[in-house]
Amino acid sequence: MKFKIVLLVLLCSFFVSAGDVVLISLHYENEEISLSEQSNLIGNYPDRKLQGGEYTLNLVSAKDEPIYSFNFDVPSKVYIDSSQSGGDVIELDAFDFGLLVPYFKEAKEVTISKKGEEVLNFKNPKSKRNYSWIWLIIIIIVILIVLGFCLFNRNTYKIKKEI
Repeated sequence: MKFKIVLLVLLCSFFVSAGDVVLISLHYENEEISLSEQSNLIGNYPDRKLQGGEYTLNLVSAKDEPIYSFNFDVPSKVYIDSSQSGGDVIELDAFDFGLLVPYFKEAKEVTISKKGEEVLNFKNPKSKRNYSWIWLIIIIIVILIVLGFCLFNRNTYKIKKEI
């Protein structure tokens, strides 16, 4: 019985997967944002249920329609905890930070605006991943699990018949 439960949990875990995301590395200096780098990755992006901030990132389609957007603040404050002063806040003038956004192949460009005025605009990177081989692995794993169930049930039936 434990074997069947373990196989069921393993089978269900194959259907949980991460999606394509884009890591956008930005540079902030003197209240200006510039693009440092973009990288396509596999992962999960934040749900962003709590949004706030003066900047807005938009993923725009080829038809100039927004696909995905969220608000964010530039993380310019560093909180320092020291035992002597009890803590302090340092405001940075120049630093790098990153934003993780979902990848949409129909997205043409990414725009960042501040209070409705566009600050930065760049093209959405193309994904270089080919996932056709994953389906083959999933099918092989499912076949192995089904064969495992069949062999396990056949052996338990023989044992019950002998008793």
